[in-house]
Amino acid sequence: MKNLAALTRRELLSVYVSPLAAGTAAMFLFLIGLMFTVRFMLTRLVDVATLIDPFGYILPVLLAPVLTMRLLSEERRLGTLEMLLTAPVSDLEVVLSKFLGVMAFYASLMGLTAVHVGVMRFCYDGGIDWGTFVTGYLGMLLIAGLFLSFGLFVSAFFETPILAALTSFIGGLAVLTTHFASAPPPVVRPGLSQQIFTFLMPFQHFKGFLNGSLDTRDLSYFVFTTAFFLFLTTRVLESRKWK
Repeated sequence: MKNLAALTRRELLSVYVSPLAAGTAAMFLFLIGLMFTVRFMLTRLVDVATLIDPFGYILPVLLAPVLTMRLLSEERRLGTLEMLLTAPVSDLEVVLSKFLGVMAFYASLMGLTAVHVGVMRFCYDGGIDWGTFVTGYLGMLLIAGLFLSFGLFVSAFFETPILAALTSFIGGLAVLTTHFASAPPPVVRPGLSQQIFTFLMPFQHFKGFLNGSLDTRDLSYFVFTTAFFLFLTTRVLESRKWK
């Protein structure tokens, strides 16, 4: 645990002091502020959808590739990954520290949106269902964790951060496009295969959080899929030791 805490602290500091983090935070605040202003001025609805829909769908696809592209690819390019893997720390600790560091940064970005919640509360005299905000924010963290773990996995294959970001973005965009398509891809036939395909789509499980429902199936989906990509990343690092 001491190794994991030290590595996570190192990763978090490296994220916060990088110019990329400042640019990402600026883009995040601009996009969510602009859309919030437009939606709230038009609808005057005080609910979690006003704040994070559609950003719950768009932000993970946009930000996860940017935040994860350097986590392992930069280490490979600079030759520091081999030094890190030969240090007295496990591969799992290396992967978890990088994931937890970038997750903490993403959570801090989401924390800044408390300003928008305050604006909604100030401009509205009626009762507010705070439970929907809790589940909505939890859903945002879970789906961000899934895309961040996928981006970390992709980053393990490249030495060029731009290629890692592009690959991760294409993967996320494909999932997002498939979710909003009018029908599943032609290769997916109606019946059991279509049900399995729908279950595997992450945004299908995210919708329940926006509606204020906390389904253990949706929660388990995000936990297991995120853990799966972290496991695959660990296996990729382990395979490098045998080369």
